[in-house]
Amino acid sequence: MLDADLEFWRNRPLSHCHYLMVDARYEKVRYANEIRDCAVFWAIGIQPDGKREVLGVHVAFSEAEINWREFFQSLVSRGIHGVSYVVSDDHPGLTQALKSVFPGTSWNRCHTHLARNAQDHIAKAVHKTPVAQDIRSILQAPDLDTAQFLLNRFSDRWATSEPKLAHWAQINLPQGFQVLSICLRDSKYSPLIPNSDALSEHRISLSASIVKSNVGLESFVSSLISTHAFVWSLLFSSNLTTIGPLEGGCSQPKFSTL
Repeated sequence: MLDADLEFWRNRPLSHCHYLMVDARYEKVRYANEIRDCAVFWAIGIQPDGKREVLGVHVAFSEAEINWREFFQSLVSRGIHGVSYVVSDDHPGLTQALKSVFPGTSWNRCHTHLARNAQDHIAKAVHKTPVAQDIRSILQAPDLDTAQFLLNRFSDRWATSEPKLAHWAQINLPQGFQVLSICLRDSKYSPLIPNSDALSEHRISLSASIVKSNVGLESFVSSLISTHAFVWSLLFSSNLTTIGPLEGGCSQPKFSTL
């Protein structure tokens, strides 16, 4: 019974979607007598009425542009349209696919990824905490002018002790400012898309919801996305097909898109 419901859900028609949030996570899978890393792509959309909806999930061995493009094209083929704003990390395969499938859309770099990436440019461990606090203040600024002021102050503060970080911040942090113009233009949605930190919190709440009984199909699928059980149910379902033999030759699998 659940298989039929999931099949209907993964192929259901989509419609108008203002804002799109996308990401991928990696899971270990057994394939052709090997343990390999597998990328699980997912997309959450915000509809014109302000409701969030899990739009689809896709599985591939990498985040290459062709795999992201296949995922985005599957959403388009199911009817998604009107996308004007996308939140994601800056993976080159993802961003190239966005430009190809959703040209002209505004893009905001995920705040969570920005904060984590900044840590890679800090030379002294003692600076990690104050830098994280400064970046949090910049990304949580109430408007674009304040964000730019705080960014300039950040660069001046760290220019001597952390020059690589200061240079990185001036180039990369503004990629997270697009959300500020969205909040000003469309206040109805701003509480729903303040930044991608909300996605991490959303995953935690979804993980807890799976233990509840009598949940609807979409709630159940949403819960599965945030657990390992989802990956195993997807990879070993009847929807998995392969291209070429399992041993030798072309062994790249092709997975169905939810």
